[in-house]
Amino acid sequence: MSMLRRRGVLILLVVLGALVVIVTASRTWVSGSVDDVVLGQTSVSATGSEVAGGVVALALVVVAGAVASATAGPRARVVALVLTLLASLGGVALVARVLLDPDA
Repeated sequence: MSMLRRRGVLILLVVLGALVVIVTASRTWVSGSVDDVVLGQTSVSATGSEVAGGVVALALVVVAGAVASATAGPRARVVALVLTLLASLGGVALVARVLLDPDA
């Protein structure tokens, strides 16, 4: 538990988490078939960055916020942590929207 109190370890964990989000956003999240009048029945698939546009950008914002909170003064640290929390919640909301209604 004392390792998690070090700034360097926390920044590394945040960067690794953002890297996982970025890599998984490049993979296929949703696949299905479409019955089109012109093309007939076609199978389609979409990556995470296509169905949850903005999740990669929010992951990069979280990394920037983590670095800013580790290097800033006390007041700026609070602002950076609040913005990092909001970006994290936005990313979770984008992923949850896809998970809850993949047909959309």
